Amino acid sequence: METHAKLPIEIIILIIEHLTPDAAGPQPILPAVSIITKSLLAWTTVSKATYPIASRLIWQNCLYIDTRERIDAFREFASRRSVITGRTPCEAYGPTRMFLSPFSSVLGYKGSTYSPESFPGPPYLSPGGSLGQVSEDDDPDAPYEPVFPEYVPDDVVQSRLHDLQTVQNVREVLLTLAPVLKTLVVDMPLRSLYPEDDHQGVRKLLREGFEALAVIEEIVSVEDELYLATNRDYTEAQVWTRWPKLKRMALYNILAEEETWRNMLLCPQLEVGVFTRADSIDAFSEHRDVKREWTKAWTASTSIRSSTEGLYQGPEITMAFCNQRSELPDFDKLVPQWHTMDPENRICILTVPTDSAYDQQTNGEDGIDDPIGVSQEWIRDRALAGTLWEDVKRENVFMSSKREQEI
Repeated sequence: METHAKLPIEIIILIIEHLTPDAAGPQPILPAVSIITKSLLAWTTVSKATYPIASRLIWQNCLYIDTRERIDAFREFASRRSVITGRTPCEAYGPTRMFLSPFSSVLGYKGSTYSPESFPGPPYLSPGGSLGQVSEDDDPDAPYEPVFPEYVPDDVVQSRLHDLQTVQNVREVLLTLAPVLKTLVVDMPLRSLYPEDDHQGVRKLLREGFEALAVIEEIVSVEDELYLATNRDYTEAQVWTRWPKLKRMALYNILAEEETWRNMLLCPQLEVGVFTRADSIDAFSEHRDVKREWTKAWTASTSIRSSTEGLYQGPEITMAFCNQRSELPDFDKLVPQWHTMDPENRICILTVPTDSAYDQQTNGEDGIDDPIGVSQEWIRDRALAGTLWEDVKRENVFMSSKREQEI
């Protein structure tokens, strides 16, 4: 008589837990097409014993909201108590991270081209950059071919933010996840509709949702500087200054000025700011002394004067300015005075090219065809792969340093 050995449930749970990337490495946000997501979803249907662990791992790793239909379904799911656990997902599974791009399917807009199967990612990926299955047509030895995103400009009439139902769903999801959401990657056209043209009040709804994120630690805004103004006079505080636990942020096209540095100093735990195509910081900004501006902002905000005039003694901060290589600022001439002002390099400045993957044949003599799209794709892909904060350190072409000690 043939018998079949049965694995103990403890072994099965270990197998399920090892489907996701190791906690010590990069933490990607996985889309529905990922083989990992599909495997976890399958495990939720096996038994009551595997449902909780598989559901928790989906909650922690796979909140990838890229269509209006998904935000609608997720809003309902996130507020509903499970018939198995008797609790809501927030109560049952705790901290999570999310990719939020629900307007990608509105008006035919094409959103992120990212998938963990195609992005040439971090060390934990299998050969060829695959996190799961690879198409039979793929050549693992073929060079990486960059995919240019399709840029579709918005106007007042065609703004995707006019989709009131989706905006309301975004607000409800953010309010529901506020107690547990630690990382958020936002790819939304927040600058496609200005306050003076917002006759439905959608900007107020969005701001209410984002303001509630009291425990968020990482924010990435792909398309803008997380523009959530609701008044025409633009006097409201930046939403991210209301997040006391914010540690790392990446914003697109932020205005690089002392007011921004003062706002950053309002975030007591902020460690890193990554700024893609920042306004007023480019190849023509050789006289912009970012360290001196930051020091001035810190001095003004604290009323502290150093015993050594001009010596920075404030909190440590890393600022990475990211752009296509030809538009990166050149800070080399400032290094000697930076060594005097900030000998310990407590203000670490980096410049990072966003077009390194695009060779001269792709770029053409005049550079890449869509520097905005390429820069946004660069930040989005790394944020979704969970490698952004380390990539700016690995891929930089300039990094400020400590002053060498005299012997």
